[in-house]
Amino acid sequence: MTVMQLFTDDRSDLTARKTRLKCRLIRIVSLVSIIGTLIGVSFSNAKASTLNTWSPLASLATARTLAGAALLQNGSVLVVGGASTITTAGTPVSSAEIYNLATNVWSTTAAGAPSVSNAAVLALTNGEVLVAGGVSGSGTGASSTSSAETYNPTTNVWAPTANSMPTGVYGASAVPLANGTVMVAGGYTGLTSAPTATNAVSIYSPATDTWTTGDSLPVGDESAFGSAAILSNGNVIYAQGAQRSRSGQQRCRAL
Repeated sequence: MTVMQLFTDDRSDLTARKTRLKCRLIRIVSLVSIIGTLIGVSFSNAKASTLNTWSPLASLATARTLAGAALLQNGSVLVVGGASTITTAGTPVSSAEIYNLATNVWSTTAAGAPSVSNAAVLALTNGEVLVAGGVSGSGTGASSTSSAETYNPTTNVWAPTANSMPTGVYGASAVPLANGTVMVAGGYTGLTSAPTATNAVSIYSPATDTWTTGDSLPVGDESAFGSAAILSNGNVIYAQGAQRSRSGQQRCRAL
C-alpha cells in the first residue's frame, strides 16, 4: 500500500507552519490523485507529527486507485470513487471517505457516493463537491458515464444533478470559472477497452444544478488527461493531453 505523507520544516513561526501544513496536504492529495490516475496506487493520507520529517498517517478504510479528491471548506479532504484494481476497467468503489486533519481519522460518508473511477472531482464555491463523469462498470463493460452528483458535507447527502452531462467522459479536467460555473473539458468517451479522445466541453451551473454544452476544445482528439486552469483575467488555459495511441502533447491553448 502506498502511504501519502506530508513534510514540514522549522524555518518560520508556528502560525506559518500550520498554514504550510494545510497547503502541503492539499498539494499532496492532488499529487496522489494524479499518481493514482496514471499508475494505479491505493490511497492513504499523511500528516507531519514532527518538524523537518515525514510521517505516515491513518490509511483509508477502503483501498482504491483512480479516485478523486477535493478539499472541503472546513479543511477536511474528501476522497471519492476509484477502482479496486490498478486498471481502468477494475470494479468501481462505491464509497467516499473524509479525512480530518486535526484528528488523523478517516470517516465514511453517507451511502449514495457514485461508483465511478477517473471522474472529474471539484469543490464548489457553495461548499459542495461535484463528481462528474468517470468510468462506470467493470471488465469489458467498463465505459464512460454522463452521470454527475454533488455532495453536501454539511448535510452528508449525495444527490444527482438535475440533468446528465452532455457528453459522458473520463480522464477529463475540471476547472471553476469566474462566473461561478464549472467547465469539464476533454477526456475519453466510450469503452475503456477502445477509448476515443474527445474535445467536448460541458458546463455545470451550481445555481441551477444543470449542465449545458460549451464550445469544443480546439485541439482535435489530443485532449485525454489534459489540464485546465483559470487565469487571472478569467480565461482558461488548457494544456493538451494525449490520444489513445501516443503520449502527451506539448501544446497549450488559451480559451
